[in-house]
Amino acid sequence: MTNDPSIVLDREGNFVAHLLYSLSLKKVIVFVDEMAFNNKIHPEYLRARTANDIIMDRSSKKTAYSVITVSTFDQVVLYRIFDTTIDSESFGSFLVALFDYYRNKQVILDNLVIVLDNAPTHRARRITALESFTHFLWLPPYAPHLNFVERVFAVWKAQIKKKTYAS
Repeated sequence: MTNDPSIVLDREGNFVAHLLYSLSLKKVIVFVDEMAFNNKIHPEYLRARTANDIIMDRSSKKTAYSVITVSTFDQVVLYRIFDTTIDSESFGSFLVALFDYYRNKQVILDNLVIVLDNAPTHRARRITALESFTHFLWLPPYAPHLNFVERVFAVWKAQIKKKTYAS
């Protein structure tokens, strides 16, 4: 890994150029990522930016959860909670559900651009094989600030902290 800022800017500039090119072609761009959280922090709920509540089962003995979230530039499109860590199989099934969601909205999958980070789960063979249905745009390494879904996670984490300290 290098600390040379010109290399980092080049990688980010290349990503942004691809993103702008996709926008110019009127592609549907979505950002996909996952986050792990613990229901001991706040056992009732998290509130999404779209005001949809993500409800967790208070009676569950399970304490660790993962959520995969899809957002556009301005809204949460789809999410799913898992009571396990995310592996390539669960991530792949989520992407298939995402494909179905956009098919139902009459979006041609060739017009869909899915922005992903470089997590090993995202780079698994079964995931990259799905690229034959749509376009993947890979974030440069160490660039979560370019992933809009990270903003959703920041809102959720702030809500968790607020609820935790208010209790």
